[in-house]
Amino acid sequence: MRYTVTAERGAGPVWVFQCREHPGAISESRRLGDVFRLMPEAIAYVADVDEEAVEIELVPVLPKSISDLVQRARAAVEMLSRHQLEAGQLSRKAASQLVHSCGLTGADAAAILRVSPQRVSQLIADARRVQDPPGLPAKPGEKVGLDAPQFDRV
Repeated sequence: MRYTVTAERGAGPVWVFQCREHPGAISESRRLGDVFRLMPEAIAYVADVDEEAVEIELVPVLPKSISDLVQRARAAVEMLSRHQLEAGQLSRKAASQLVHSCGLTGADAAAILRVSPQRVSQLIADARRVQDPPGLPAKPGEKVGLDAPQFDRV
């Protein structure tokens, strides 16, 4: 079962942990990460549940200005992650189409995409893996592995 544990700075350099669902489950430590080691035992004792069944959701209690900043930072990281995923998808598609549809060399595709020819080779290989998941046989007559043709290198 999942339990919410708040963590507040106590007197001195310690964090005080308290379970919201079972307020009698309390512990403290100098390190915030210790919550996952200390609180399952405290919650299990107070709630009379198996310690192995306890999952912790940590909620640090911070000043509002810092909490807002942390939320904005997390949102920015999440947005960056989505943009990186999209950039990767677009780069794979562009490299593949430049070489296969336009008939360009790997070196020319690299110059257009502003990456190395080796990166173009990786992007095209990744694009093929996305199209042809592992375990599917190669197309008839297609060379695979080390026998596959290589792209021009500069």
